[in-house]
Amino acid sequence: MNLVKTAALLVVVSAGCGKQTAGPKAATENQPAALHVQVEQILEEVRSTGGGKSVEGKFLQVEGAVEGVVEDDGPKGDVLALKASREEFYVLCFFPPGNRGALAKCVKGLRVAVRGTCEGVDETGRGVILKGCSLVSP
Repeated sequence: MNLVKTAALLVVVSAGCGKQTAGPKAATENQPAALHVQVEQILEEVRSTGGGKSVEGKFLQVEGAVEGVVEDDGPKGDVLALKASREEFYVLCFFPPGNRGALAKCVKGLRVAVRGTCEGVDETGRGVILKGCSLVSP
């Protein structure tokens, strides 16, 4: 990842990190079935509704290509960024602490599926935030 793209990704991730929310529970067998979507479908939803309100608060399984992982030893945990294929739009997946081993195999370009609860669009408008994430498949 070149320096400019890395800097842009960190700006998007840090904007999402500043959002103060109560935080959903991590994905478990007790949660309802996840709504399966692609990163591109979320992008279209955000554009058509001006903010993605129909997916906010929903438990999603999002599939897309890894753009990068930002490790954070703090309480927010690590962040996996999935990128839309045709433009600068990301799904930022916040994992609870202790998931670094699973995220280690997530290299740029790898298609993965992640489950988490959608918290809405970040402050930049270029990312959707998922909290309480778990990696379903690389």
